[in-house]
Amino acid sequence: MAGVPAPEINYAFAGLMITFQAKIGKKVGETGKISPETTPKTREKTREKILKLILEDTSISIKEMSNRIGITQKGIEWQIMRLKKDGILQRIGPAKGGYWKIIKE
Repeated sequence: MAGVPAPEINYAFAGLMITFQAKIGKKVGETGKISPETTPKTREKTREKILKLILEDTSISIKEMSNRIGITQKGIEWQIMRLKKDGILQRIGPAKGGYWKIIKE
């Protein structure tokens, strides 16, 4: 069972108690194989993809970036936060109706 111990089942006067043990560690990808942790190189490639999408369409949404790049919206938000913090990207205007501005490449 995916390397996880079988649940422990205890019957008692008050009822039934089932205990599951979770295996905490590296993420399991869609292939079922354990994937390595995100590397700085992978993060850099993702940043490049985000900036490329913004160059193509300055009004692109986070949701659209997520769909096109293939990572979660939270992942895109985290990358954008880092790009803003590093002084590379700026949001002009509101989420709806605003646009992205690349400050430096």
